[in-house]
Amino acid sequence: MSLIWKEAMVHAKWHEVKQSPNPPTSRLALYELMQNALQLDIAFQGWESSITPAWRYEMLPNTPEVRRTYSKKWQELFLGCRGAPPEVHSYPTMKRCWIWGFYRTSRIFLLRDTLEILNWMLRFPEPSVPFVPMGPPPTAQGQSISAGLSDRNLCLLHSVTTTHLVDVIEKNCSAMIGSFTVPIHLKSFDDLCGMRGYISLWPLGVMDSVLSSGLVPDSNAASSPPASSYTSTSSPAYSHSPQTLHQMSPGSSDGRSSGTQAANHDSYATAPQFTELASIIPKSEGDQTSSAGSSPSNSTPVYDHTAKKGHIFDSNPAHPWDHPFNLPLFEMGIAEPRQLDVMGIREWINRLLYYIASDLGVKKALYVPLTEGYMSTVKPAVDHILGR
Repeated sequence: MSLIWKEAMVHAKWHEVKQSPNPPTSRLALYELMQNALQLDIAFQGWESSITPAWRYEMLPNTPEVRRTYSKKWQELFLGCRGAPPEVHSYPTMKRCWIWGFYRTSRIFLLRDTLEILNWMLRFPEPSVPFVPMGPPPTAQGQSISAGLSDRNLCLLHSVTTTHLVDVIEKNCSAMIGSFTVPIHLKSFDDLCGMRGYISLWPLGVMDSVLSSGLVPDSNAASSPPASSYTSTSSPAYSHSPQTLHQMSPGSSDGRSSGTQAANHDSYATAPQFTELASIIPKSEGDQTSSAGSSPSNSTPVYDHTAKKGHIFDSNPAHPWDHPFNLPLFEMGIAEPRQLDVMGIREWINRLLYYIASDLGVKKALYVPLTEGYMSTVKPAVDHILGR
């Protein structure tokens, strides 16, 4: 719980900083917050590596042989379709499922915040250590901070953090089947149990939000522009995430029109009841297409407090500088981060959300498939598998 509380503090501080009327204007201004986030992620990793055997879980590869140990329903719904996780995790109790999901989803928040901070820092010019020829040389601390703020170091941290985010998302997805199949005292596997859906709803919604943000490299995205064109103030260029800075609201991370967003509620807590869901306006395909970033700003844009959130599970509307860059990792000798089939995993997530709503009674789980435009895809597929 201490780690989750600390992450909540970092998350709150980061959103306070980027929503400030006087936002940061240099890499140094964000250095301490970046270091706190990186150290906290090390602590998250340390907790996971030091748990007692009682808290561990079983991991198996998602192979045809493993899938055959599950019922046909689970095979077709979640294990054998596009976007299914590479592993299958099983837990001894529902409580273990819930705690692991809470831990991983909290870490996803931390990694998202860290990537946004790094994206901001890379927009500012690379600093140099102040040095007067006839004066004293720079201190070791000053040299260390300057090296930590270099383009290469920030790009390296960005690549490593992105890979961590990809790994945690995959593990979180691998754990979902456990939530639906773990034995519950005095319940049979045929009994409907809404708690299975409730403990999965938050992790699924947060993962869909992060995958829609453009922070996760898409294995199916078109090739990015040449990295040699990179400067410290490049515009974002992850091709699966439309990020036109001056042609859309700063609060939108997917390019949908403000009119479409205004028709929907701004948070999951205020989402309409099931009887009102017909009034929700989903994204159109045109709203989800990519567009190139425009020329960079000469100063930090001020946060637009009137903007709408890009996803119902976002904490707040996005700032234009939250979005990723086309970083020159190859030229710097840095390994490219791992990629995911973003659209495939999002479709898989929305299949689960539709199932949670239609079969487990958690009706508000429909809100993400409806607003994100997946209802027409996941509803027929799930209904067919379930014989409806």
